[in-house]
Amino acid sequence: MLNGVHWKKAVRHAAKTDIGLRRANNQDSHIVVLAETPRRWLERGHLFVVADGRGAPAAGGVASRRAPETHSKSYKKRNNKPPPLAMEHDGYE
Repeated sequence: MLNGVHWKKAVRHAAKTDIGLRRANNQDSHIVVLAETPRRWLERGHLFVVADGRGAPAAGGVASRRAPETHSKSYKKRNNKPPPLAMEHDGYE
């Protein structure tokens, strides 16, 4: 507990996507990375990444899936940097 708030329950989250009007498949994607410990929560918080599918491009679903995966990997890899700097991304890794 931190100041009366359980660190894992400080934020409730849910996800819902919509197929949209242009595709037969849903191209939306997201990822949630919860801090492992109270200390990590205080230092870096939780990470939520949302990627809205592009709709028209044929590879929009691929791009939408790769974006959250890539950003979460970058965030985890750069765990010694403050969260905004850890989110900086210089290409696929």
